Amino acid sequence: MFDRDPCGASTARGQKRKRSPQIAPTIKSTPPPEPPWKRAGFRSAEEANIAFWDNLTKVPLCPPALREFDRRNRKAVESKNKPSLRSTRRCTRSAARNIAQLHRLGGPNNIRSEDSAAGVKRFARRGGPDLLDLRGCPGPEEAFSTMPPRKTPNGAPSSSAKSSGRTSAYNPGFEQNLIRHGVYPNGYKHLDNRASVQPDNWEAIQQRLAQPRASLSPSRFSEGAFHVYQGKADGALDEADVMANAFPILQGETELPSAFRRTFQNLEPLTDGTIVDAEPDHYVGARPEQLDTSIHEKLGPFVVPSKHTAAPIVPNNSTEAKGPSGTRTVLKLQACYDGAIGARAVQCLQSFGEPKPVYDNNAYTITSTFDGELLSMYTTHPTAPTNSRGRPEYHMNRLGSFALVGTPDVFRQGATAYRNARDWTKERRDEFINTANERARASRQETSVDSSGYSDPSTPTHMAAAPESETSADEVAADVVTETHRSKKRVKRR
Repeated sequence: MFDRDPCGASTARGQKRKRSPQIAPTIKSTPPPEPPWKRAGFRSAEEANIAFWDNLTKVPLCPPALREFDRRNRKAVESKNKPSLRSTRRCTRSAARNIAQLHRLGGPNNIRSEDSAAGVKRFARRGGPDLLDLRGCPGPEEAFSTMPPRKTPNGAPSSSAKSSGRTSAYNPGFEQNLIRHGVYPNGYKHLDNRASVQPDNWEAIQQRLAQPRASLSPSRFSEGAFHVYQGKADGALDEADVMANAFPILQGETELPSAFRRTFQNLEPLTDGTIVDAEPDHYVGARPEQLDTSIHEKLGPFVVPSKHTAAPIVPNNSTEAKGPSGTRTVLKLQACYDGAIGARAVQCLQSFGEPKPVYDNNAYTITSTFDGELLSMYTTHPTAPTNSRGRPEYHMNRLGSFALVGTPDVFRQGATAYRNARDWTKERRDEFINTANERARASRQETSVDSSGYSDPSTPTHMAAAPESETSADEVAADVVTETHRSKKRVKRR
């Protein structure tokens, strides 16, 4: 009469069974990226946070530093006040008699007669109550006056407050961390009185940025268009308004690969892994398919900023933005961080296949800061390490600043420089990508099977240095880009 389906439900014969809904096949999602502290070799975010504060030459007086001070104090007290083994001992008869006698006397606050006072004195002469059971008892949490986590303007805790070990440019120690690792902001004064290092192609860049553009001529960009921009810039309430309303007018129409607010989670840490990943508000790069696959594998942690396969690579042109209430000091530090990452990417491509890293003292990376009213532009270029075991140094220099809401002519000058910088960095980026691709193809041809049947094995692609090693990530990159050159020599000797 009844049949039983695989799920255990009974159905009458002759009735059609309802098909169970088919479950769509699960799609393998991309694993979440590792945080910078883990990529740097730290065991935990707390360990990275401790390293950040311990490595500062001078700890600034700021809310994050006070929170770290509170955290260390709490931890020290907790470790000191761990209950001892003696606190769990049994109450002896003598201790019980002493406690009972104290209760009979009514306690020290209830002494009302000479007899009670005399009894307390006798009790004290015998050593008083046994207080061993109180040893190791932690005090009330109210005794610690800790600072609450810092709030962002929208009321949510900041990323640095949510996750220890991730320090952003809002922390006064951020600039110190960059400087200690050879990343120098614009106008930095060296301790040894060294002059600020300016790129050799400084004049050529200035001339290129000043070249006129037809799209910004008075006939194409009228005074009315300028007033429209003024209204959008003046009406911006925050960073989101600046990027949504004012920035599109500044950048104009372009088809170059770009991305907004994409976190650089795929890169080797630029410093020591204790600061946040860079996240420019806008950056322009190359299409991933432009770069040879073998270069992707070897230089990926230095030239491919995002784990998203379609995101632009080699980010040598970026923009950091803020709203009317934003801090320009933070803006400049963020641009300095972005610029050093872009300069490192270009330098890795430039050195690919060369016998040693290339440092030509030229700038091929431009970053901009923008708040709707003021546009500032900077170059960043690398120089060789100052000692054999040091890191490459990155130098930031201001190209110019433009008050975009001043007059139509000043806006045209600023927009011209911004758009010319975007085109110029694309030309330099494509030049180094094409050169690296040619070297990679030539390397494959030379390492293929020759007339004797010999084939050179593939070179290793491991790039991360061990945490205990004193060799920086940039030195590892320099070693990787020379693997192709060494493989050529092995084939020739064969």
